[in-house]
Amino acid sequence: MRTSAPEADHPYRLSLRELDVLELLAQGLNNAEIAWELSVSQATVNKHVSSVIGKMRARSRTDAVAKAFRGKIVR
Repeated sequence: MRTSAPEADHPYRLSLRELDVLELLAQGLNNAEIAWELSVSQATVNKHVSSVIGKMRARSRTDAVAKAFRGKIVR
């Protein structure tokens, strides 16, 4: 996962953990799989996903991932 890149370094001002979640979303993982991967609860993942969608002004998690690829936030 990411170890640097402050929030101000990208257009959506995502936290490092939100970037981790976004990258895992881009890999096609569901919330349960993301929770297991990051060793957090599904409730925590739900909050991060909601925050990512809100900050990116996305309509869905799929839209957030598409915006992330277009903006080269994830690969």
